[in-house]
Amino acid sequence: MNFLAHLYLSGTDEKLMVGNYLADLLNKKSLEKFDQNIQSGVFLHRSIDSFTDNHPQVLKACALLRPKHHKYAPILVDIFFDYFLVLNWTSFSTETFTDFRKRAYSILLMHTEVFPEKVANQTERMIGGDWLFSYGHDEGIDFVLHKLEHRVSKPEQIKGGLESLIEHKKKLNELFMSFFPSLIKECINLGANINLQSEVKL
Repeated sequence: MNFLAHLYLSGTDEKLMVGNYLADLLNKKSLEKFDQNIQSGVFLHRSIDSFTDNHPQVLKACALLRPKHHKYAPILVDIFFDYFLVLNWTSFSTETFTDFRKRAYSILLMHTEVFPEKVANQTERMIGGDWLFSYGHDEGIDFVLHKLEHRVSKPEQIKGGLESLIEHKKKLNELFMSFFPSLIKECINLGANINLQSEVKL
């Protein structure tokens, strides 16, 4: 999953959220310097990734994109699922999306002094650009995909990602809505305190 889902799935625990956020940004040696509560967030992040990568609905989403995007299909699914989390936000959270973003940004800013400079700068760019908001809009997804093209060995297999999202939007949304409650349940079992809507069936 991408930044938004990882932050959301951390629930109300601030250090769990920090660790969940940092897990893909730092190497193992750097992460080991943080306290145990942040380490728990790193563990949660890795558990989320493992659960997601092996879930049948996620595998179906990847199969849908693989003919055009090949080995990058799982990466696009991660990005697209953040899009669908924004789209379906009120189905999963009692907290407004605006309030969630404010809370998440505030938590990360409070901890940037212990982040490596590069990560702190990226975090400040993310907050300044309100990246979490952009994940719910076609233009934001297109921007993320253009950035991704500069970081991969075969950028031609990323091209047309937004068109794929639009083409398969209905089916991808169905797969997301079938998958995400099971991921929430997994995270709650691992100790995340998530402010769920009462009608969410896990």
